[in-house]
Amino acid sequence: MDFSSFTDFNRFPILLTLLLPTLIFLILQSVSFKRKILPPGPFPWPIIGNIPHVIGTKPHVLVSNLAKKYGPLMSLRMGTRAVVFGSSPAAAVEILKTHDRELSARYAPKATPIEESDLKKFSLLWATDCHPHWKSIRVLWKSEFFSNKALDLQAEIRAKKMEQMMEFLRNKEGSILTIRDTVFTTVYNTLGNICFSKDLIDFNDEKMGSDWRVIMWRFMECATTPIVADFFPFLEGLKLDPLGQQKKSKKCMDKMFGVWGDLIKQRRMENGSDDVINHGDFLDFMMANGFSDVQMLYMLL
Repeated sequence: MDFSSFTDFNRFPILLTLLLPTLIFLILQSVSFKRKILPPGPFPWPIIGNIPHVIGTKPHVLVSNLAKKYGPLMSLRMGTRAVVFGSSPAAAVEILKTHDRELSARYAPKATPIEESDLKKFSLLWATDCHPHWKSIRVLWKSEFFSNKALDLQAEIRAKKMEQMMEFLRNKEGSILTIRDTVFTTVYNTLGNICFSKDLIDFNDEKMGSDWRVIMWRFMECATTPIVADFFPFLEGLKLDPLGQQKKSKKCMDKMFGVWGDLIKQRRMENGSDDVINHGDFLDFMMANGFSDVQMLYMLL
């Protein structure tokens, strides 16, 4: 007697038992979504919602096309998540000004290689809600880096880096250049001088500039690419990431943190010596306000 088919048949109830709760949950989520008072939008498919409407379409084109049919405020269901879009000046005012306090929280993609609790404690740009600690950090940043006085002081750095780029281009006359790497080096060195008072990439080391551009671009791409948990949050514990987006983004982040971390340690050693130099940059500002090395790394990210 062939027992293999009998064994396979016995597995079916087990698989059904495992899948049934998930299917019931998804169906209940779908019904719950329909009952919510949301702006109009295309009819969602069962379980997966409006994901098929999004595949293969550029976001700005998708929103523009939907706005023509459903108006300036519309909604989509991405898996079990409800997403609301605004696509007019009036809708933007309502979202960004009138109701900014309720809508100012940020969604951190699940491929981001940082725990949400750490984002809340340490990050400014990636924080998932506007808690009091985040507001205090924002006030510090605004006064130190984004006030008119601060921007005027940074103008000299921007002008100097621009002149260095022009000089580099003049010296390379007649040669083949990758302009995006040259522009990236200029921008990165500008930020490097604002944060660390030094260039982070040598203009003449084109490979270094290209490598850093690839690392940062890959990090942004991998960390913001949706994975299964972005559409179905209840599956987050299963770590379903078939393309390894989180692993790739963490690898890039570790490389960036390695370089920035060395610069932070070097500055702390300098501050501990007898000849302390006041650079007046990001590091001096953060250290003077008692931020830890980990906080500074997340602030730079």
